[in-house]
Amino acid sequence: MDLDMGKACSLLGSVLHQIRGGVRYWASSSTEIEVLAEVFAFILHFLNVQGNQFGKMLRDGDLSHGLLVLRRCDKILSLDFVLHAYGLGDIQIRLFPVMEVIDLKGVGLSSSEPCIEKKADDEDNEQDAEFFQQFLRARYATGLRKTEKGAKDEDYEKIGSEFHQWVFEHRAGMGLHESKDVVHFILNTLPFYTGIYEKLVSYEAHLTPGFEDLYYNRTCKGISYQDMLIMASIQEGDSGEEIEKKIKLVSFFIDRYTMERLFEYKKANWNTVKSFVFNLMVEMRDMDSKELAIRLIQASQQAERSVYISFKSVAKYRLYTMNKWFVHFALARFTAYFDGLLGYGSTFLSYMNQDKKAGKTYDIEHIVANNYDLYGANYQSQEEFDEYRNRLGGLILLTFDKNRSLQDEPASDKIEKSYIQDNSIARSLNPHFYENNPAFNKLSDKFGIHSYNSMEKEGIEERSKVYADMAEAIWSLGKFKEIVGNWTQEDEEKAFVSNKAMPSGKGAYEEKEGAQHWIVPCNPAFYDIDRAIKELPLVPWNRNAGMKIGDIVYLYIAVSEKKVKYRMTIENLDGDRPIEDEKYQKDPSYASKEGTMGMRLCHVFQEGVPYDELQKHGLNSTLRGPVRIKDELLDYLKAVEKEEKSHE
Repeated sequence: MDLDMGKACSLLGSVLHQIRGGVRYWASSSTEIEVLAEVFAFILHFLNVQGNQFGKMLRDGDLSHGLLVLRRCDKILSLDFVLHAYGLGDIQIRLFPVMEVIDLKGVGLSSSEPCIEKKADDEDNEQDAEFFQQFLRARYATGLRKTEKGAKDEDYEKIGSEFHQWVFEHRAGMGLHESKDVVHFILNTLPFYTGIYEKLVSYEAHLTPGFEDLYYNRTCKGISYQDMLIMASIQEGDSGEEIEKKIKLVSFFIDRYTMERLFEYKKANWNTVKSFVFNLMVEMRDMDSKELAIRLIQASQQAERSVYISFKSVAKYRLYTMNKWFVHFALARFTAYFDGLLGYGSTFLSYMNQDKKAGKTYDIEHIVANNYDLYGANYQSQEEFDEYRNRLGGLILLTFDKNRSLQDEPASDKIEKSYIQDNSIARSLNPHFYENNPAFNKLSDKFGIHSYNSMEKEGIEERSKVYADMAEAIWSLGKFKEIVGNWTQEDEEKAFVSNKAMPSGKGAYEEKEGAQHWIVPCNPAFYDIDRAIKELPLVPWNRNAGMKIGDIVYLYIAVSEKKVKYRMTIENLDGDRPIEDEKYQKDPSYASKEGTMGMRLCHVFQEGVPYDELQKHGLNSTLRGPVRIKDELLDYLKAVEKEEKSHE
C-alpha cells in the first residue's frame, strides 16, 4: 500500500508514546494495522541496512517494552517475526510476557466481538504459545527427534521450546525473504490460520453437529495433535467448503485411528504414535480434499497392517480397573449412534454427563451380577466368568440411580422390570421393545440384535459382536468417501490398497542408513515361523533392547534346519502382540513380557545359508540369542541374496 509517511509516523509516535506509559493501544481499523505493519517493516529494513541501532535502543531502554505485538483477543500476530526476519536475532527478545497489544478487530477473523482485556495474562500467554507451536509445526516443521539415545532435537522439538528463534533461523524456508513477505505473513497468513484455529478450539470445546469428531478427540480422549494435523492439511486460500471437508476428514481419521488402537489396549497419545503421525502430517500438506481422503484411507489401512489394529477386537474388549473412562465413552458412542439411527437426536452428552445438577447421570451396568456361585454354571472357571461378565457385550449404560439399586438382582429380573424404561440399547434386551416398533426391528435385523430372557455366556458373545458390527459401521472407511463426494472408480483403486503382505525380494525394501544387521535364532518347536511369514504382513517378534526400526534381521531356523532362511526388516516397536499371533505359538512361554517388534519379509533364501557356511565367513557364536553381524559375514549374506535374485 502507498503510505502517507507523515500520518504513518504520527500514528507510530502515538502508539509508542502510549506503550512507554504502560497503556495498551487498540487500533480502530484494519487500515491502522496495515499502516503500522508497513512502517515497522520499513523502519526495520532501514535500520538493518544502516546498522543495528534498534537493538541498542532496546538494550538502553529507550523503547523499554521493546516488543510490539499485534493481537486479537488471545490470538497473537507478532512483530517478533518481523524483527527476526530482518537479521536482528542478536536482540534477546522473548515473545512473552506480553506488555503491549494492538487489537486486530475484524482483520480476516471470523468473530467481530470486541476483545476483552483479561487478567489471567499467564493463561493467555500459554494459549498464544500453543497456537504458534501447533501452527509452525503443522506448516513448516520437517524433522522429528529420533528415538535412539543421544538423538538431537529437530524442528518439532525446537519449535516447542524457542519458536521465535526457530522462525529467525528458518525464515527463508518460510518464504520470509522481503518486507512484503513479512507483511503478507502478518496480515494474511497468520489471520487465516488463527481463524482456522479459533474454529477448531470452538468445535473441540462444544459438541457441534457435523464436527463431533473434534470434540470426541480433544475433550473426551485428550488427543493433543489434532489441531496440528488439521492445519497441516489446509492451504491458505482454501474455500470455506474445502476447509470444512478437510477438518472433517482429518478429525474422522484421528477418531478412527485412536479408537482402533484403544480397542486393542494400545495407547494413542503423542509419544506413542508420534513417528507415524508426524510423517503423515508432513506428507499431506497442501493436498486437495480428494487427495487427502485417499491418503488417509491408505494410512488407515497401513496402520491396521503394521500395528495389528482392527475393530474386530471390539468383540473381546472388556472392562478392567484402568479403562473405565474409555468403556463409558465407547458405550456412550454406541448408544448415541443407535439413538441417532432411531431418530432420537443427539444424546451423547446426556450419556457422558456426570453432574447431577445438570440432569440424570449414567453409569456402567453389568447385566450379569458379580456372583459366580449363582450365575457361573456355564463357565469353566471364576476367571472365565469374570472375563465374560466384563466384556462390552455384558455391559450397558444405565441411569445412575437404577444402576445402584439393581446391584445383585438376576439378569432376568433386570431385563423384565428395569431396562425397558431406560435407553435404546438397554431396552433392546426386553422382548416388549420389539412390539409395534418397525424402525427398531429394521435396525435389529441389520445388526443381529434380539431380546433375552436372561444373559448367559452365548448371549454376551452375541451382544459383543453387535458392538463390533456397530464399530465397523461408525468408523467405516466409506465415511471418507462420503465427506469428499464425487468419488470415482479410479479414486477407489488408489485408496483401497491390498491388505496382503508386500512382495519379497527384487529390491522392494531399501536398507535404511545406519541400520544394524542381526542374526536371530528361531526354534520351530516354539513358534511356527514359516506359517506366520506366509499369513501375516508383519511378523511379531520378541523385542531385543538393541534393535531399532529399520534394522535388518536374518532369521536362523534352529534345531530342524540349522540355516538362515529369511531376511526381515523391523518396521515397528509397538510393544503389543496381536491376538492373531496366538495360533502360531506352540509354547505359551514363547511370548515375551517385554513386548514385541513387527518384522516384514524382504527375502527368502531358497536353499538357506547353513550354519557351517556362516562360521566360515566370520560367525563366532552358537546362536542362542540375537547376534550382530560383522562385515565379512554381512558381505557374504548379501552376495548369496544377490546371486539368487540374478536367477529370478
